[in-house]
Amino acid sequence: MTVPSVLKALDALSSMKPDDLAIVFFAGHGVKPTPTDDMVLLTSPATLEPESQRKEGVGWGAMAERLAR
Repeated sequence: MTVPSVLKALDALSSMKPDDLAIVFFAGHGVKPTPTDDMVLLTSPATLEPESQRKEGVGWGAMAERLAR
């Protein structure tokens, strides 16, 4: 799982029709890289370093924005 693959999958949901049903399930680890950062879902390349977590994580806000479409 990579950031582009997660975002691509979420973006694909925007083509759904009103009667379509999607179930989105994430399994993994979420962290706050620093106390002021947004919570992120970590992808496979992420390490324990905050910069890696920000780069290789998908923020909850980005996910919510795409799901709202």
